[in-house]
Amino acid sequence: MIRKVNKMINKEFIGWSVFKSYFRVSHARTAILIWIIERIGSLLFFFRKRTTEKYPQSILIIQLDHIGDMILSSSLIASIKKTYPDAKISVLIRSLAVPIAEMIDGIDSILILHTPWLSREKNAGWIGVLQFCLQHFKSFDLVFEVHGEIRNNFIAWMLGKFRVGTSVRGGGFFLNKSISWKREYNLHICGMQTRMLDSLTGHTHNVAPLQIRIPETAKTAVAKLLQEKSLNSKEYVFIQMSTGGKNREWPLESWRTFIDKVISRKINVVCADMDQEKIAAVAPHSPLFHQVRVTLPEYAEFVRNAKVIVSVDTFCGHLASCFNIPTLSLYSGANIFDEWRPFSDNVEYLRDSSCPKFPCGIHTCIFGHYSPCMKKIDSQSVLDRFNMLWERS
Repeated sequence: MIRKVNKMINKEFIGWSVFKSYFRVSHARTAILIWIIERIGSLLFFFRKRTTEKYPQSILIIQLDHIGDMILSSSLIASIKKTYPDAKISVLIRSLAVPIAEMIDGIDSILILHTPWLSREKNAGWIGVLQFCLQHFKSFDLVFEVHGEIRNNFIAWMLGKFRVGTSVRGGGFFLNKSISWKREYNLHICGMQTRMLDSLTGHTHNVAPLQIRIPETAKTAVAKLLQEKSLNSKEYVFIQMSTGGKNREWPLESWRTFIDKVISRKINVVCADMDQEKIAAVAPHSPLFHQVRVTLPEYAEFVRNAKVIVSVDTFCGHLASCFNIPTLSLYSGANIFDEWRPFSDNVEYLRDSSCPKFPCGIHTCIFGHYSPCMKKIDSQSVLDRFNMLWERS
């Protein structure tokens, strides 16, 4: 009996398979539950439409994840706008991603929703989600859901007349067209999202580069700050220490050592981290270390003007990709790098994959804070890779 169960439920590199159906979830019991829901849902939604109108007038992209994910979706938005130039494009996002969405060309309107399963902010709760869905019920001709999460796919079904996405975390029956995205661990998220458009149109699209447009007000403000600090564009390294999950943080002691060694080379270091405690813990007593407090558009402008970026796995690396800034990314074992890396060829990365749980795909490391995979990235290795980037930039 145990052997039969093992054949039915298998641990994958990421996620689980149940009767050969693959789901990118952390726990076997979650995969089993989703599999059961999928079977029931497939029967209830068997007669859903398989084709959409050729020229949709209203399109929605559901991107309820983090700021970095919004930046990555700028690639899909550019491709959609090129394919459907007359359509009105809306995005459904969290409030923290609004400043980024406002810098992406092609977006006509922004809708905000904080769900209880993704938001770190105060959320609307399930009742609020249902009220939102009823308020905008079937308001869009076409909906792209880019996360592949069963609850997000439910929202797509409520809001869209035709839905495209992936069922990698369940809810494929809510979609009219579900793309294949399973064990392709070297496929970047931007490529996966573009595949949604390919499947809809029947044509292969080139994956568009990431792109944001920084407002002139932010450019002016940063130019003034650089002048006040006697800094020149392309003559400083920009660092980002904080990230959305503690399992992806590099130890502060390692940051302190790295910063000290960079400054010893007479190189300016700029940090716009919002975590003041982190900055206080690592800041050297040196005029070459510059702490700045800026808005998100101004942050993007500081990234654009940097010579090199050193960042943990976070939105900073994705911003750097928009401008092809040389980037050194420090990655935990929570994600597959080839899928989530900064979408640019101008990227170096360091990551330890020796953990027996690699890749874990979880937000809180079971071994505590700091995660072993991040502690094993030593400051000298980071410095060596940084020196290489600095010299060739």
